[in-house]
Amino acid sequence: MKLGWPEYERNEYLRSVEPLEGITHPIEFQGIHRYMPIYRVPLDLPRYRLNNMRTMAMQEERQKIDGLEDDFFSADPESDNVHKIQHELLSKLTSEAGLDEKFEQAHITQNEPLILTYDGVVANGNRRLTCWRNLYHSKPDKYSHYAHVDVVILPQCEERDIVRLEAILQLEKDIRGPYGWATQAIGLRRAVNPPFDMSHQEAASLYAVGKVSDVQRRIDELEYAEDYLQTRNMPNMYSQIADKEFAFKRMVSLRSKTTAWSQAKKMKFEFLAFSMIDKPEGHGDLYRQILHLFNNIDLAIERVEEDLGDKISNQPEGDVSDVQSSGDAYDFFTGGESAAPIDWRELSVDELGEETADEVRDSIWDAIESGNALTKAGNKKKFVYNKLRDAQKAIQQAVVGASDSMSREGVEKKVDEISDLIEQIRGWVESGEN
Repeated sequence: MKLGWPEYERNEYLRSVEPLEGITHPIEFQGIHRYMPIYRVPLDLPRYRLNNMRTMAMQEERQKIDGLEDDFFSADPESDNVHKIQHELLSKLTSEAGLDEKFEQAHITQNEPLILTYDGVVANGNRRLTCWRNLYHSKPDKYSHYAHVDVVILPQCEERDIVRLEAILQLEKDIRGPYGWATQAIGLRRAVNPPFDMSHQEAASLYAVGKVSDVQRRIDELEYAEDYLQTRNMPNMYSQIADKEFAFKRMVSLRSKTTAWSQAKKMKFEFLAFSMIDKPEGHGDLYRQILHLFNNIDLAIERVEEDLGDKISNQPEGDVSDVQSSGDAYDFFTGGESAAPIDWRELSVDELGEETADEVRDSIWDAIESGNALTKAGNKKKFVYNKLRDAQKAIQQAVVGASDSMSREGVEKKVDEISDLIEQIRGWVESGEN
């Protein structure tokens, strides 16, 4: 399958081809509403637009999976090998968007032209072109109507004009698929940074994100998600965070409420939040889970350290330097502060193993449930009695379960601590009148 003619051949053909008589297509371009002539060109003439916003996340993930160079999709826009991989990525999108199923019906034909740049690159219609190429090359006789395709050819322009056109035509009503929210955020980040340098107001309008402030918020959510992927040794694997958007949305919304926290507390919050994001099943949506953690953060840190201190702590000096060297991946929530090492290892499966990572989450949820129970019962007159009753039941279970096979490590210390607490309660009872 030929995926585009060489550039000089495209230009030669496009400068000489005659428009279809009496047919135009309306398009808004460079701020002007135009009726542009339509041309018919061979199916294999156009090149795909490699800087296609829809495939940006997919490209970065493919580079990671295949070990490709970071500039694989940008170094040589005329490379046949690059366009072969771009065709594979677009073919995945055509399937997810239902285009294959739609156009494989022979009675359905092209009803809207592709939009090509002056030099024959597809500015709009990459997925449709991909679909038609796949169909035509699979059954040339059945799909002979796709041997040539109708196109509009844009005047010479700057790349930022194509970006604006792409946003208007593709993304205002069509953010779907496994890379949806990340794709839009990548596009927003690209739009407001060099070389395009759009204002946030223009970007918000082009990408239909609502309020102007939502532009930076969505970029922040993306960068936080990228930090998460980095700490999980999955950089650029955007499909892995497709269903986690609301976790990062919540994290970004909470950042302003942690300004008084120490850096160590902020980083521990991130560690615990990322651990919850790893395996959220069984506890409701992540948006609420992260809020539960935030509301009980001190208790969660205390419980995790109490239950798993020996497993998560950085004992050897070398481990501490490891945390500092990876600190850049955890500096988003700390507001860009230089990430100092904390006394925890990274709470991920790769670092702790699956069993210990699960134990961390169990401890987090024990703390959250205890904290929520405290909050709920705090205003009840029999709160102290109810808590002591619960503690009595727990101690009775410990007594019944005590056997020679059980570890005695730390038990004597815990008994002493409980005894001290009981004496404090006894003093409170004796000092009261009711």
